[in-house]
Amino acid sequence: MTIRRNALFSACLVCALCGCGIRGYHLAGGTGDKTYVLETGARVVVPNALPEVPAAAPACDPDVWSHIYHPDRLKVLKPCVTVTGTIVDATHGRRKDGQRHEADADNHGWLKVDTEFKSLLLPGNKQAEDGNLVFECVCQYGTPRQADAVDACKGYTSKVKIPSVGSHVAITGTLVTDLQHQPLHNEIHPVTSIAVLP
Repeated sequence: MTIRRNALFSACLVCALCGCGIRGYHLAGGTGDKTYVLETGARVVVPNALPEVPAAAPACDPDVWSHIYHPDRLKVLKPCVTVTGTIVDATHGRRKDGQRHEADADNHGWLKVDTEFKSLLLPGNKQAEDGNLVFECVCQYGTPRQADAVDACKGYTSKVKIPSVGSHVAITGTLVTDLQHQPLHNEIHPVTSIAVLP
């Protein structure tokens, strides 16, 4: 029996080396590799490992839009994006947290975007925002001091925790152009989530 097995193996090896058209397939298993029955003309498939499935990108919360006052001032470019970069001080040292606390209760933060996101910056980002992408979490600081923003924040406070200046982060939210400022600049506004990256 052993002799017959060895002869069969040798014949298959010769065929494979000589290109006689008999092929097989090989699968890498968790408990050891297995070579399955040879099949004439079959393509050789050798999956060494399962492909990695990328983690799903965080989703945007559409309900946050209901807490933006005068939403028509924001031109939506992309309803949901994730942009990476480093949080920098938007106050030039005036606030410890590096965030401007605006009268509408939003923060006004700066993200020094990673290289692949530089195309998101408009002239206003470069001239008025020190070359940074603005990000705003709506109703971040309780009741607005700005009268026309009070109703939008009624009963709602942002749950987004803003990491400290210097943090490398991924910010998920809506990419917009703020039409109230000249020259125009782009923002992530509203922000749905901020994740700290390694």
